[in-house]
Amino acid sequence: MKRTVSAMEFRRNLGEILEGVFYRGDEVKIERNGKLMGVIVSPDRYEQATQSRRELLEMVQEVWQRNKDVDPEEAEAIAMEAVRWARRTRPPQEELTEEEAARLAVEAVREVRRKSRQRKLAG
Repeated sequence: MKRTVSAMEFRRNLGEILEGVFYRGDEVKIERNGKLMGVIVSPDRYEQATQSRRELLEMVQEVWQRNKDVDPEEAEAIAMEAVRWARRTRPPQEELTEEEAARLAVEAVREVRRKSRQRKLAG
């Protein structure tokens, strides 16, 4: 169960909240004055998210290595086509929102462009 609690409620009910997280897989947002201060998730959920991030970073590094000599405009066209394909064929993943995925794609394209400019300046 996903829920949001205040920091005071969290302090008062820490034991009950932790049991819900551990045994039922609850996900609890903790807010103070309407500001998100933290999130409590089960150890399994945390490990899944950590593994997903690790795999994503490995894939990004592999793609950068394989495409280090690709023209930035070509890289952008490839990335945009990949995003369109992913949106058509894959359901959204809970770990990565569409906005986060788009931000990562834009950052990857910027990085390819930056490295390309550096190579051109160097040689």
